[in-house]
Amino acid sequence: VRETQTHYTVRTTELLLRGASSSSTTSAITAVAVNDAGTVFALGTGTGVVALWTIDGNVPHASPIVAAPASSSAVAQLSFANPRLLPFAQAAPPSSRPPSPLQSLVLAAAYENGIVAKWDTRALGSPQVVPPVSGVIWSSLQKMSEPERLLAVYGMSDGTLEVCDLL
Repeated sequence: VRETQTHYTVRTTELLLRGASSSSTTSAITAVAVNDAGTVFALGTGTGVVALWTIDGNVPHASPIVAAPASSSAVAQLSFANPRLLPFAQAAPPSSRPPSPLQSLVLAAAYENGIVAKWDTRALGSPQVVPPVSGVIWSSLQKMSEPERLLAVYGMSDGTLEVCDLL
């Protein structure tokens, strides 16, 4: 077995300039996630912006910048759901082009203010904010391997935890 290492340089200037920066938010990368296949990665910023890149032929390519939900809170955590877990992940019809690495992925983001949002990477648009929305102090994303799931865990103001399956 031969091990290889690949190093990428990713220019994030455009990403860091998006979103309003103030004394309470900073233009910095605050979260990183890579999908299980290593073909897609996401970066989150202190202003709540999320951006995607695909890796094709060992070269990263910028994909659409994903807007944050109605929140200027920093991205605290990002996670991809494994495509084989999704009910809508079906075999692609035969074609002459290989499928995009963005097909059938879910990207989830946990924000410092407790909001959790998720996107379907097949049709990036407005995120779906995952309940609950009131009484949340913090949130976290947890991947489970047996059974394979992606969970949002919420710390509530009354001291309880709430768990929501994101798939």
